[in-house]
Amino acid sequence: MQKNIIYSNEKTKEIINIVKKSQMKISNKYLILDILEDGRLNAIIKKITNDKIFISKSPILSKGYLTGYEQFISILDNFISYILNFVDSPGLIKEIIIKCLLDSDILLSKKYFFDTENIKYYKYNFNILIGRAFYKNLIKLKKELKEELKKINLDIETVNINDANDINYITGIINELVFINRNDYKILSLFTDIDNSKYNLYLDWYKMLLTKYIMNIDFIKQYRNYKKNLY
Repeated sequence: MQKNIIYSNEKTKEIINIVKKSQMKISNKYLILDILEDGRLNAIIKKITNDKIFISKSPILSKGYLTGYEQFISILDNFISYILNFVDSPGLIKEIIIKCLLDSDILLSKKYFFDTENIKYYKYNFNILIGRAFYKNLIKLKKELKEELKKINLDIETVNINDANDINYITGIINELVFINRNDYKILSLFTDIDNSKYNLYLDWYKMLLTKYIMNIDFIKQYRNYKKNLY
């Protein structure tokens, strides 16, 4: 059945048309279309400029540059591939991606993703997108979650979210929490800033997620070793 989509701006419509014609990975394509048609990224899309991002010519991109739309799609496509390595929760992945991308300008970056010197830049910023809400929520909930944090050996007050190693560690914990609580709707709280109206609800959810995590801590350690051996 054809969706009756009302586009809030012509840029969104143009990007959707480009994605539909693209040769990107089919699973990413469908997810990107679903995210774009949702409409919540329209405010970011409106900021896209027509600046060309010049790159080395290749058989795939012989023209030697990306348009602003193509750059936006490239970053979104690569972020999706990146977060899928952290979040194994198919039923919730679209909502998680949108929550991560809201209020962020990373999709508007002019840095070409595949330039060697930009790989670290994008990895760091992708980790920030994934881990920032979780970090801020743990700061807010640290008193109530004191015992849980102690059991997982996480002193949140010593974590520097602007440090690449620290934010990488935080995203690693998120990966494990999602793995243990796969497709549990409560994991959405890991990617959502807590407001006062939902403080107690999110506190309960964090306690439940962390309790299950702690109960499976031996398995988590085996999971970590397994991942290390993959790389």
